[in-house]
Amino acid sequence: MVPNQPAAVSPSQKFVPGLIGMSVHTDSVYWHAMHRWAMDQVPGGRSLNSLRAMICSVDFLLLVDHIRASRWIEAQHQITEAAKALEAGGAHFIVITSNTGHTLSQEAAALHIPILDIAKVTCVATFASRCKTPGLLATSRCTESGMYQRWAGDYELEILSPPVHIRDSVNELIFDELTSGIVSDAGVRVIISAIQWFAEHGADSVIFGCTDLTLLSEVVRKSSPIPIFDSTRLHAESAARAAIEGRMP
Repeated sequence: MVPNQPAAVSPSQKFVPGLIGMSVHTDSVYWHAMHRWAMDQVPGGRSLNSLRAMICSVDFLLLVDHIRASRWIEAQHQITEAAKALEAGGAHFIVITSNTGHTLSQEAAALHIPILDIAKVTCVATFASRCKTPGLLATSRCTESGMYQRWAGDYELEILSPPVHIRDSVNELIFDELTSGIVSDAGVRVIISAIQWFAEHGADSVIFGCTDLTLLSEVVRKSSPIPIFDSTRLHAESAARAAIEGRMP
């Protein structure tokens, strides 16, 4: 492969996505969801992983340390360097496998390679399901960044944020358990309680605005009184679609 040149793909795939990897547990969900979506497009249901993709994993432990210490410039630099590596390797667009990572992509956004916006993808799916007032569960950084609120107006959504005690408990769960792939009964209760709060305060749905929350989505969905929009799977499937069709949403 020649550096800085688009990667060659098969006639059935127009673009090669480049993933900026974070937690290995969440990245595996991305990888499986992308390939599953692509395989479902193949007549006859062939179960081959035929989707071409690239990944450049950041030092996730270091990134989490930067985030917890509010070292935003250092954290942004990690995202930018990964994006540069993927661009040099021939990726056509960037997929950051973290909502919090998207809040650190200002420098990377200045590169020539486009970034597939996770908040836009999720808001589009929420709007398409005719939900109007989703609650947002995410890290404190993501909640406070306004990244979902910036797209809400375009899709007639009113994003509801949780009270501080719920936001903090979700943030603690994400960094203390989910980023390490730990799924506990206590963690499930935290999320179900948060969803119930939203349902009692006017939300008609919930956005899992942290990709690590995908690890809980299957079990939590069974008890949720309102629909859940899992940004991880929505983002991954959108990346696969963009790769196959050769156009960004």
